[in-house]
Amino acid sequence: MASLFSIGSMQRSINRDALQALDDLPVAVMTCDLSSFCIDYANKASIGLVDKLKHILNLDPSKIVGTCIDVFHKHPEHQRRIIGDPKKLPHKARIKLGDEVIDLHISAIYDAAGRYIKASLVWSIVTEQYRADRETKRLLQMIDKMPINVMTCDPKTFEIDYVNQTSLKTLETVEKYLPIKVKDLLGSSIDVFHKHPGHQRKILSDPSNLPWRANIKVGPETLRLDVSAIQDTDGSYLGPMLSWSIITDQTHVTDQISGVVTTMNEIGTELDDTAASMLHTAEAAGSQATSVSSAAEEMAASFSEIAHRMTTAAQKSRAATEQADSTAGQIEALKNASESIGTIMGTIQSIADQTKLLALNATIEAARAGELGRGFAVVAAEVKGLSEQTSRETEQIRAQIEAMQSQTSGAMTAIRSIIDMIRELDSLSSAVAAAMTQQQAASQEVTRAISSVSDASNKTRMSAQTVMGMVDKVKGVQKANSEIEAFLKSR
Repeated sequence: MASLFSIGSMQRSINRDALQALDDLPVAVMTCDLSSFCIDYANKASIGLVDKLKHILNLDPSKIVGTCIDVFHKHPEHQRRIIGDPKKLPHKARIKLGDEVIDLHISAIYDAAGRYIKASLVWSIVTEQYRADRETKRLLQMIDKMPINVMTCDPKTFEIDYVNQTSLKTLETVEKYLPIKVKDLLGSSIDVFHKHPGHQRKILSDPSNLPWRANIKVGPETLRLDVSAIQDTDGSYLGPMLSWSIITDQTHVTDQISGVVTTMNEIGTELDDTAASMLHTAEAAGSQATSVSSAAEEMAASFSEIAHRMTTAAQKSRAATEQADSTAGQIEALKNASESIGTIMGTIQSIADQTKLLALNATIEAARAGELGRGFAVVAAEVKGLSEQTSRETEQIRAQIEAMQSQTSGAMTAIRSIIDMIRELDSLSSAVAAAMTQQQAASQEVTRAISSVSDASNKTRMSAQTVMGMVDKVKGVQKANSEIEAFLKSR
């Protein structure tokens, strides 16, 4: 009897120790009575979890023992059937309580005789893990569906352990150039893509070599590889991630753009030089046109002044001609008057000669008369003297008149020569004035032409400046093309 009591005490002691151990476990554990489906045990961890869920369960954590398991389920019949049949155990499930997610692991407890006596539940709140797993699945699905080719491999074995769907579809386009089928790629070594894989293995095994970029040839196609390191939260290297693309067409376009950029650079340089030369020429032409225009304007002013003076000279020549004609008329009248005087003087000379002859006859008759004729002889002598004096003076006057007539004739000849010269000068002055007027008109036309040249030069200069602006734009295009070229080469 004492022995049985001792065994019972030992069994109770073992049960207490087991319960103490369960109570101290960091895992939430509960047991359920099979007849009532009520919780008959909950360790400290379970009570703690119930406390976290009390706003959902509306349950006092201290009263969890004795509570029916139905509080955890909207439709508890399913759980009752599972717990009621040990053949369905162990059983794992994930349920949602409000916004929390709970993992359940139900096991059967048997007695020493092998009878099913209780159901035990190990459970945990896995909301954060659930959300993280869901986010991970979402990200994996995104990577699988995104239009970028992605693969990963084991950093030690270099076996491909992930290939997204885009990679598989893209690789199918170059499958005939691969040593294996695309469907067999997962689990294969990365060596299938390289003739000498030792270099790639060395790079991929050390995260300090990453990120890394390279171009490889697969048949006639060019592939661009971009490798990055995947690291754990603690920074440990998990493996390389490869994103890749077929850039054969892009490489061809890049080569073409490189040629275009080179040509544009050459054209831009030539255009720049031409525009600079044109601008320099336009500025020089404008400067020369301005100088010539000023000289032409001064020449036009000189021509105008000369024409004005020649017109004035012609007018004065015509006035002098008129005055000379008037003087010639007066001299002609004087000549005619002197000729008339000469005629009169001839008559006077004739009268004086007759008077002298009469006086001589009177003297002779007075001498014959003697004393009686003496007084008459005196008078006759005086008359003779007067007639002789008259004859002498008449002769002097005749000589003077003849000299005057001679001088008048010379003056007439000189005046007529002067008139002819003045008229010729008038004609020449008029011709020069007309020529100067025409020259002035021509000079003004030249000035207008030079002004047009100056305007054209200014327009040329503006056009050259516009071309220079276009050159700057071309240089901008060159820069943009260079940037595009660099961008394409970097892709």
